[in-house]
Amino acid sequence: MGKITAFLGKRRNWTVPYALFLFVFVVMPLLLIAWYAFTDMDGSVTLDNFRKFMKHPEALNTFIYSVGIAIITTLACLLLGYPAAYILSRAGFKSSNTMVVLFILPM
Repeated sequence: MGKITAFLGKRRNWTVPYALFLFVFVVMPLLLIAWYAFTDMDGSVTLDNFRKFMKHPEALNTFIYSVGIAIITTLACLLLGYPAAYILSRAGFKSSNTMVVLFILPM
C-alpha cells in the first residue's frame, strides 16, 4: 500500500491515465485511419484510395464543407475562449472557482 501511495503522491504520475487515454482514443484511431488510407484490401501500400476520393465530387464537397465547419468552429472558440480566459484571470480566487464551474458545467 505504501508504494501505491508514494506513486499517487507524485503529481507527474497522475499523467499516466491521461497518456493511456490519449494513446487509446486519439493516437491509435489516427494510426488506423492512416493505415487504411494508404493500403488496399490486400494490405499493400497504394495511393488508389486518394484517387478514388478525388474522383467523387460528393466526397470532395463533403471534405470542403467539413474543413469550412472546422474553421468556423475554431474561430468561434477563439472568440469566446480568450475573453473568458481574460475574465477568469482577472477575477478573484473565490469567484474564479465558481466561474470555472459555470464555464465547464454545460460540457
